[in-house]
Amino acid sequence: MHRGRHVVVRAELDNGEAFALKLASAAAAERERRWYRALPALNAGSAASRFVDDDLGEDVLLFAVHPAALDARAYAVAQQRLPAAFAANVARQLAALHAMPLQDLNDMPLARIAAIPAWNGGVAAASNVATGAWDWDAAGPRGAELAAACAEVREALLPSAFVHGDVRWENVIVAGDDDAVLIDWEDAGRGAPAWDVGCLFASFASYAIRARVLFASVLRAEALDAVVHEQVAAAWRAYRADSENARDPSFLLAAIRCAGLRLAENALAPSATALSQPEIVALAGAADEMLHAPGAVVARWHGIR
Repeated sequence: MHRGRHVVVRAELDNGEAFALKLASAAAAERERRWYRALPALNAGSAASRFVDDDLGEDVLLFAVHPAALDARAYAVAQQRLPAAFAANVARQLAALHAMPLQDLNDMPLARIAAIPAWNGGVAAASNVATGAWDWDAAGPRGAELAAACAEVREALLPSAFVHGDVRWENVIVAGDDDAVLIDWEDAGRGAPAWDVGCLFASFASYAIRARVLFASVLRAEALDAVVHEQVAAAWRAYRADSENARDPSFLLAAIRCAGLRLAENALAPSATALSQPEIVALAGAADEMLHAPGAVVARWHGIR
């Protein structure tokens, strides 16, 4: 299974054990290995995926996985409903992560947060991947405003905790109703908790938005919307119950704006995942609303408080 910057190979043994080998660059593998060694609680207690600290090479990471485990994106591709506790489970892991007492926080590398290039009208979509520039023109007439809002959100994200940095469905392994664990820590480090929560929201929002474009049936898209709203609300309730961050009234709005930044990144940044033009426009439009009117999104779209 190819995952953008790395390759994951799954192997099942005759005795029923299953393993996943992650092949990455030596630098990326060492960065992720560092976190698993320094913070063993990252996936402790989960049968879905467990880091095995064996020396298979500087560019190889080994994980013991549950034989029935899948990443959450596989559920979406198969159009299966995720376990009911999935979103809350991931949110609680984020709350625990963000609350970890880390004395050397200032010495940590910064977590990955979307790099925002300046808006440059006239960049052709065909040259997007080659130049590495976001295709702001694909966002429509408000490309410049969207670029400015993305940059504003990124600049406001003060690093205050240890964060995952790349929360997305591909980076959550699910096994059964109650076992879900975050993986892929190569982008982790010092960052803003609102970014992690926003990325979790965006994972659900992106699927619902793209479903409205891809599915001809309005009723089917609305049914998926309902599931997404339910999962996002469950995630927020779980995070709010366990995190001091959520007690700040501005945190939820910041997380929604981070979700908008993530959607803009999904839609407009160079990617190996091809999106249709209608999908890009829909994602960019949702990002625009989240960035410029997060309060309206909280009140209307997600149904969360």
